[in-house]
Amino acid sequence: SEGGLAVWGAARQQAEDPVGDLVGTVALAPGPPLLDVFRSMEDTPGSAVYAAYLANGLQVREPDTFEPAELLTEAGQEAYEQVARETCYDLGAALHPEATVDGFLQDGWEDDPSVQSFAEDNSYSDRELGSPLFVGAGADDAEADPDLVEARYEEQCEHDTAVKYAQVPGGHEEMLEEAAPDAFAWMAGRFEGEEPPDDCD
Repeated sequence: SEGGLAVWGAARQQAEDPVGDLVGTVALAPGPPLLDVFRSMEDTPGSAVYAAYLANGLQVREPDTFEPAELLTEAGQEAYEQVARETCYDLGAALHPEATVDGFLQDGWEDDPSVQSFAEDNSYSDRELGSPLFVGAGADDAEADPDLVEARYEEQCEHDTAVKYAQVPGGHEEMLEEAAPDAFAWMAGRFEGEEPPDDCD
C-alpha cells in the first residue's frame, strides 16, 4: 500500500517537475487517503496499531510541536511506546487484538491541525499526473479498501490522466499475484508506445 501510494505520488511529481521519460505508473493496492482509511477501520479489532503509527509519524514530522498525547486516549498512550517503537505490525496487533483505532484516538482527532496538514500533504489523486496510470485493487483488501481505491481512481479521471482500473480477487497480498498479468501486459504496451487504455472514457 505504501508502494502504490508512493508511485502515484511520483507520477504527480513528474507532472510538476519532470525527471527523465516516465512512460507509465503501476499502483497496486495504493493506500487510500489517511482520513478515509481511519474512518473505514475505526471499530475494527486490532486496528489500533495504526493509531499509534499515526501519532509516531506526526511526532517525527513535527518533533518540536507535536506530542502523541494530543491525539491518543489514555489506552493509546499506555500502549504507544510498545506498539509504535518496540514491535512490528504483526506483534503489535497480536498484543492488542481487540483494540481499535476508535479506542486509541481521542474524539475530534480528525480536526487536529497536524493531522489535517499531514492528510493534505499526502493527497495524491487531485491533479494531473505525468504518465498514464494502472490502478489495481483487491476485492477483499481490508487494508486498502477497494471502494476507497476506486474513489481515488474516479477522482484521478477528472484530471486529464489516462487510467486503467482493475479490481481483482484477493486480499492485500493475494491481489498482487492476481493483478500481475494485467499489470505486466499494460506495462508492455507502454514500452511499445501503444496508446494507453483509459477507463475514464
